[in-house]
Amino acid sequence: MCIGNNFAMAEMCFFLHRFFTLFTIAPTGQQPVMKPLITLRPDKIVLNIQRKPA
Repeated sequence: MCIGNNFAMAEMCFFLHRFFTLFTIAPTGQQPVMKPLITLRPDKIVLNIQRKPA
């Protein structure tokens, strides 16, 4: 058990709330190509991230 687990979870919630209030995320329409490493992950980012107008 990590002694900083609760703080890390609270910090993550704060960050995600701030991120989603400042940015809009939309799919690009491209099909992701998987890159086989230790775990599968997409080769390129397939999201369109744009800052919301002020």
